[in-house]
Amino acid sequence: MVCFALALTGIAVSVESDPGVMAAVRAAEDLQSEGKIQEALSAYDKILEKYPDTALRNDILVKTARSYSRLGDDDAAIRTYLKLVSESPDTIEASQAVSLMMNLYYQRYRFDEVMAMSAHIVQRFPGTESAAMALYRSAGYLYNKREYRSEEHTSELQSHSFISYAVFCLKKKKY
Repeated sequence: MVCFALALTGIAVSVESDPGVMAAVRAAEDLQSEGKIQEALSAYDKILEKYPDTALRNDILVKTARSYSRLGDDDAAIRTYLKLVSESPDTIEASQAVSLMMNLYYQRYRFDEVMAMSAHIVQRFPGTESAAMALYRSAGYLYNKREYRSEEHTSELQSHSFISYAVFCLKKKKY
C-alpha cells in the first residue's frame, strides 16, 4: 500500500499499490453495476477479509453500505456506515458515510433518529469530518423544519448541533 499527499493542495490521497486488491474491487463494482448486489457484497467482504489493511478499506465500506441500502437492508447499511465512522472518523469517506446514513433516515421519515445520530456522532467524535457533517446535516434539517428560530428558544441552543444551527440561522436571517 502506498500513500502520498498532493503538495500543492494539501490533500492526502491513498493509493492502493496491490494489483490484486484493485482487480478484486473492480470485479465487485462490476457485479454491483450489473445488479448482482448480493454477489457484490460477498466480494467486498472477501476483499476486506483478505486485505484488512488496504488503503481502499473506507471506500469499500461505503460501497458495502450502499449495496445493503440497495437491497433494502437499511439496518445493515447503517451498521456499516457506523463501523466506518468509528474506525476512521476524520476522513472524507466517514463524512460521506454520515451524509449517506442521514439520507437513509430522511428517506424513511425517521427525523428524530437524524437528530439522535447527529448528536451521538458529534459527542463521540468531536472536531472530526464526521462530526462536521453531522452538524451540517442536523442544522439543515432544523432550518428546513423551521424550528428554533425565535429568541425564546435560546436556552435550547446549548448542544453542538443547536449552536451550529444558531450560527447557520444568524447568517441567513434578514431584517
